[in-house]
Amino acid sequence: MLTLRGAGEHHRALLSNGVLIHYPDPAGGTADLSVTLPLHRLAGVLATGDIDGVQHEGDAGVLRRLASVLDEPRPDFPIVTP
Repeated sequence: MLTLRGAGEHHRALLSNGVLIHYPDPAGGTADLSVTLPLHRLAGVLATGDIDGVQHEGDAGVLRRLASVLDEPRPDFPIVTP
């Protein structure tokens, strides 16, 4: 569960069968890890998995487990090909 401070938004990400699904979750239900942070910190947390200084509740190891199944980013990935 991700809560964006200031925006009042709740989002949920679910990894299932190798697919990461993201959707709004206005009810803000329970999750293995809930993180509340300003939007400008989101990219850094996702890139590093470091939630030091970020308000969170639950198992911080969830981010490490998620990162362990992701591929390394490829800056030269051909998004559009002829």
